[in-house]
Amino acid sequence: MPKIAIIGGGALGREIHSWLRAMKQAGAPIDLAGYADDGGASMDGFPDIDLPYLGPIRALPVDNVELAMGVGSPSAKASIGQMLREKGARFATIVHPSAVVTQTAFLAEGVVIGPLAYVAFHARLEELVIVNALSGIGHDTMIGACTTISAQVDITGGGIVGREAFFGTGARTLPNIVIGDGARIGAGAVVMRKVKPGQTIFAAPGRVLASSAKDGPA
Repeated sequence: MPKIAIIGGGALGREIHSWLRAMKQAGAPIDLAGYADDGGASMDGFPDIDLPYLGPIRALPVDNVELAMGVGSPSAKASIGQMLREKGARFATIVHPSAVVTQTAFLAEGVVIGPLAYVAFHARLEELVIVNALSGIGHDTMIGACTTISAQVDITGGGIVGREAFFGTGARTLPNIVIGDGARIGAGAVVMRKVKPGQTIFAAPGRVLASSAKDGPA
């Protein structure tokens, strides 16, 4: 297996680093080359990370290396992915050892599946989709390219999600819901009807129902 370079040195990039280490410990033949980030050596200084900084993303040589997409923004992920593909880059498909991906599910190039996530039968995830920890993708669901699904999201069966959508932590959809390209689903939102392309859906914010004097100021 070629060496793997992580694209992006932020929080998601660090998460993916830990998932790749877990895969290696489980027996996967993984050799980490380092990470590229336009913001500089952003992973340096973390005690559990010892990866070489490979420079800015655009300047990264892509020969003899597979890339792990560690950029969360769907639009940024799409543009970076296109730029790197034009240079001949190949993206690694990453599945954490604790995740469950059924045999009839389809994962395109560059899909990343985090810890304890579940991808049900006949689900289809297109290129560069990220599914974070504890999220579930229901049966017969289609997820468009470059979509980012945060932790503890539940996309139930038969859903269709367009390209470059974003789901915040804890978001939920009812079965057979269609979500358009570029839609943003806020943390904790429950989607009950079709979401048009580019729309943003948020749950109602939390409210203080009661307080006591002993609580003091927030």
